[in-house]
Amino acid sequence: MTQPIYQKLANNLQQQINQGNLSPGDKLPSVRRLSSEQKVSPGTVLNCYSLLEQMELIEARPQSGYYVLQPKPDLMRHPSVMKPVSNPVNVTMGDLALQVVTATDNPTGTPMGPAYPSNEFSLSRQLWKEFGRQTRQHASAQTPHASPLGYSVPPGDTELIRQLARHYGPLSLDINPESIVITNGCQEALNLSLQAVTKPGDIVAVESPVFYGTLQLMEALGLKVIEIPATPEQGISLEALKMALQQWPIKAIFLSANIGNPLGYLMPDSHKEALVQLLQQYDLPLIEDDVFGDLAYTQGRPLPVKAFDKDGRVLWCSSISKTIDPAIRIGWLSAGRYHDRVRYLKYVSTMASPTIPQRATAKILQGSGYYRHLRIIRDSYRKRRDQMISWTQRYMPEATRMTFPQGGFLLWLELPEGCCNSLEIYHRALEQQISIAPGILFSASDNYHRCIRLNYACADNENYGRAIRTLSGLLQ
Repeated sequence: MTQPIYQKLANNLQQQINQGNLSPGDKLPSVRRLSSEQKVSPGTVLNCYSLLEQMELIEARPQSGYYVLQPKPDLMRHPSVMKPVSNPVNVTMGDLALQVVTATDNPTGTPMGPAYPSNEFSLSRQLWKEFGRQTRQHASAQTPHASPLGYSVPPGDTELIRQLARHYGPLSLDINPESIVITNGCQEALNLSLQAVTKPGDIVAVESPVFYGTLQLMEALGLKVIEIPATPEQGISLEALKMALQQWPIKAIFLSANIGNPLGYLMPDSHKEALVQLLQQYDLPLIEDDVFGDLAYTQGRPLPVKAFDKDGRVLWCSSISKTIDPAIRIGWLSAGRYHDRVRYLKYVSTMASPTIPQRATAKILQGSGYYRHLRIIRDSYRKRRDQMISWTQRYMPEATRMTFPQGGFLLWLELPEGCCNSLEIYHRALEQQISIAPGILFSASDNYHRCIRLNYACADNENYGRAIRTLSGLLQ
């Protein structure tokens, strides 16, 4: 039986979409134009587009036309979930993570390794202008005896704390000078949290895969980790966590609930509530890395686990490093019942965080500019996610698995069997002036040899498409 003309036309367009010749967000020819080009009736084109809509490959937008849709996440092959690790292990990271970060020093390369945000957005420039203004004001006010600013001793600058309270108050977070400590970025907040609730030799449960900076901290503090599997859809497995808590004398839990690094998942609120119940049942603290929480693509800002914590067990850590600029080094920590201990540790380790960056950040957070900035960058990163996935589907091997990030700017890939290991790919890519993060960095138990993490924060040009194509040629 002869296939209808509209179906042949739909098959041709479907093939172009699957091969990446038509990318998510691309506008299809108008009905009149395609009718003229293919020498078919407008009704045939309408039937073709209707069929593609039923297949959820395109959508019609009123007064605008037809557009290619991003593949639905349930139609994508997600990376495998790690099997539970049977024993706690010591962390031995070495200097590989530092190598990955410093690989971005090449100004002509394609930096997809470190988790740096794009600095193209105007609020980053405004922050540094304000930093300069505060510096000039400080210099002109100097006296022979002392700085008028003095030390911004813990908890930190009052105005910055007030602005943080205004921003995060709607999330049911109690932020005030008696509950928060300003830190030198989120990494110091995580470090202080670990020091406050553990001692060398203690076992900490972490999600897996986990941000390699977390593992570096635990290595430096002499801690053991037990890795709990996390899924790309919902994060840490609560069932596997329960089993580990029953079997081992775990002293703390460490995870991200919103836009975990590297998987980009968003934990459901029901899981967050269940997690808090586990903390109560086993009398444990939770260190929550929420540095990507403001970059969720959802309609509203997702709640951190801290919002469900009623008795101060959650140490909530975040910063502006992913939303504005990492170089300003402003973070914070709301430590609940551990506040006094954290404040003391902050004082004896660095005494204070620099005052001028705090003042500049407080000024930038005033008004509604930060909210507008978040809307702009979330939309930009979401579009770049779709483009990066499109390039990956076009150029990488067909059996490649990948996440569908719900926020942030990081994509996690699991390469097919037969590919060389991620560390070898990392070194080969560097020779081509491309940096990636090899999967072995994200585990203390020698996992993820066929995984890599890619940063798509700046993936708004064909240089990144060419980089993905180059990577594909380095896998064997």
